[in-house]
Order: sequence, then C-alpha cells, then structure tokens
Amino acid sequence: MAMVALDAHKRYSLGSIEDAEGGILAERMVPHRRGEIRGFLTGLEPGTPVALETIGSWYWIDHLAEEVACFEQRIAQVFEGSAEVELIDTLPGVGPVLAVVICLELGDVNRFPSAGKLTGYSGTVPRLHQSGSRLRHGPTRRDVNHYLK
Repeated sequence: MAMVALDAHKRYSLGSIEDAEGGILAERMVPHRRGEIRGFLTGLEPGTPVALETIGSWYWIDHLAEEVACFEQRIAQVFEGSAEVELIDTLPGVGPVLAVVICLELGDVNRFPSAGKLTGYSGTVPRLHQSGSRLRHGPTRRDVNHYLK
C-alpha cells in the first residue's frame, strides 16, 4: 500500500508518494491553490495513510481526529450541566466547543448594561461617527475581544 507525505511550507507543500518499502513513486512541489493537493492525491485508493509535516513535527491526520474527539469529550465533561453553555449552544452555528469559548470569554454577562455594550465589546458591530444630524458607519474596531469576533 502506498503512503503520502506532505511537507508544508508557506507557499507550497512538497508532496511524495512512497511504496511500502519507502521507495518514492512520485514527488513534486504542490502549490497552495485550490484543488492542487486533491489533484496530487488523485488515483490513490481511499484510506491511504497521509502524513503532514509542519514546523518539524509529523502528525498523522487520522490520529488528529481521535485527539480532537478526546478534547471535545473532556470539554463536555468539565462543562456538563452549565446552564450558560447549554443556552449559548442553542444559537445557530454554535457547537459545544464554541459555546464554552463564548461563555468563558464573556464571563458574567450582567457586567454589560445593555446588549449594545456587549456587541461593542465583542466587535460585531461597526463604529458610528455622529456629528449633529450626520451619521456615518465606520469599520469594526480592532481593540476588541478577538475570540468573540
């Protein structure tokens, strides 16, 4: 069975396909553009092991999913029964991990006197510039909590 190794760099990855004995079947620089890595992997059978080297460490992609699942399970255990996390988890597009992040970043929501203050803290609304009757909308602020933005 063949194995795939990808050495990720800033603008490209060096990809090689090796046989079971370690002999190189194919090797080339794969640019980081949409569809390039998929094109490099075309023709391999499903389930072919893939290794990705980033910053000098090898990570087996198959095992990363298992590690993520372990972390998610531990987060669920620690925050089980938290009314705040369960409420935030009901928002569309928010899963259990993001619900915990939002809950921990906000802290006690009673410290915000209004919903407008909360949205300003989280950086989800544009700035308003008003002088007399003139009202202009500016970009969102940069000095906000980026975990909530």
